[in-house]
Amino acid sequence: MIFLAMYGNVVNFKEAIFISLFAMLIVFLVLLILSFMIDFTALFINKNKQKNVTQVKIIKDENKNGNNIINDTSLVAIIAASIASMINTDMDNIKITKIKRVGNTNSMWSEKGLLDNIN
Repeated sequence: MIFLAMYGNVVNFKEAIFISLFAMLIVFLVLLILSFMIDFTALFINKNKQKNVTQVKIIKDENKNGNNIINDTSLVAIIAASIASMINTDMDNIKITKIKRVGNTNSMWSEKGLLDNIN
């Protein structure tokens, strides 16, 4: 023991407090270094992980009168909820940047089936 050689066999109260504070300082410094090492390795581990970002931008679709066909905020909410449900994630993990209406991609058979179910 280093302190035994420095203070001898008899240690008074003042020296005991100094030794205790010095030992606590060393423990906290080691814990702080370990904490920084853990944070440093977490940066490298998380840097390699890429978030799944689905980009969707909003393009307003207007009818002949110039009025919006559907409320944009509700449309975005519906699309965001469906994308989050489809990829099994929380809505906070997706970022919608563009929503574009595409033409009808259903075949004539599926359209006929949908019309038959409605009627």
